[in-house]
Amino acid sequence: MAMLIKENKGEARIQPVEPKRRQPSHPTAETVAFDTNMLLNIERFNVDIFREARGMIGRVEFVVPAEVVREMDSLAKKGKILGKEVKIAKMSMESNGAKVVDFGQKSGDLALLKMAPKAIIGTNDKELKDSVRELNGRLLILRRRKFLEFD
Repeated sequence: MAMLIKENKGEARIQPVEPKRRQPSHPTAETVAFDTNMLLNIERFNVDIFREARGMIGRVEFVVPAEVVREMDSLAKKGKILGKEVKIAKMSMESNGAKVVDFGQKSGDLALLKMAPKAIIGTNDKELKDSVRELNGRLLILRRRKFLEFD
């Protein structure tokens, strides 16, 4: 604890001074969750959705439902092109510190809907977007195959 010396009519007094509490320089991080298609678009359209999201939002915590990862693994078995897209998506997830969380749902869409009230959902899937809107959720979509924007 810091001390402050005050002089009053030739008399010195030492008083404790409470340190000022600094406000955090950044608010808490926003959670962003991506669906399968959005992650595969990283390779398809050569777009860094993680960098785009950070640029728009600032501090971001990326979460990918384990159900989405399972969908990608299933798609990877369907051909070389999909396999490469999945591999790049997973590498991008890892290099951007995306957390994989299992929500115990049957599909990636159901897991994302479970997250919708508290997280920003990144998808271009029309049905999923409509469902997220019904829950008053926030959406990130890919425009012109180049950049993200809020919908």
